[in-house]
Amino acid sequence: MTEITWGLRFNEYPNYQRLRKGQKPEGCPDWLESRQIPTWQEQGLIVWNSIDKKIEVLHGAESLRLLAELNSQDGWKSDGVSIARLGHRFEISLSRGRKRKKGEPESEPETEKPKGELHSSTMGCLHEHKRK
Repeated sequence: MTEITWGLRFNEYPNYQRLRKGQKPEGCPDWLESRQIPTWQEQGLIVWNSIDKKIEVLHGAESLRLLAELNSQDGWKSDGVSIARLGHRFEISLSRGRKRKKGEPESEPETEKPKGELHSSTMGCLHEHKRK
C-alpha cells in the first residue's frame, strides 16, 4: 500500500457549503484546517500536498500550464514538481490630517507612492503516487 501524499481536484463551479463548526467538506484531506476550507471550495484546479499540509487553487491558464507540464514530461514522477504562486504586496501609508481652522489655507496633502513588492509562496513538490 502506497501512502497518498498529494492530490488534484477540479471544481467546475465554486462549491461553497454551509458547514458546522468542526465539520469538513466531503472528500477533503483529513488534515485540512478550517482556514483552508474556502480554498478547497473555490472554482479551479485544487492541488494539495499532504506532507506539507498545504493547499492551493490554480485558475485558468495556471492550471492548464501545470496539467500540460505533467502530461508532457515524466521527470516529475521521480523528481516532483514545485507549484509556486506569485503575488503582489502593497503598503500604503495614509496620514491623518488635522482639522484646519476657519480661514486657514488648505495645505497640499502629503502623498506617498505605494511600495510594490513581489513575493511568492511555494507549495512544495508533488511526486507520483499510486491510488489504492
